[in-house]
Amino acid sequence: MPAFRISTSAQADILDMLAWTQDKFGELARLRYERLLVTAMRDVAAEPQRIGTIERPDWAIMFAATICGIAENVRGMRAA
Repeated sequence: MPAFRISTSAQADILDMLAWTQDKFGELARLRYERLLVTAMRDVAAEPQRIGTIERPDWAIMFAATICGIAENVRGMRAA
C-alpha cells in the first residue's frame, strides 16, 4: 500500500466529522463512513491521477474531490 501522510489539523477534522456522524447517525454509520474515508485516501495514494482528484501543490498529497466535498458539507452542517 502506498504511504501517505495526513496533517494534524486534517486528522482533527476527520475525528470531528466521525464524532459528529456517530452522534447524529450512530456507531454503524460512523464505521461505514470511516471505512469510506480510509478507502478513498488509500485509493488516491495508490493512483493520484485518478478521475475525481484535484492536484493541490500546497497539500502534501492530492485528495479526492469527494473527500473535500464531504468535509465542507459536514462543516456546514455543524455550523447550522
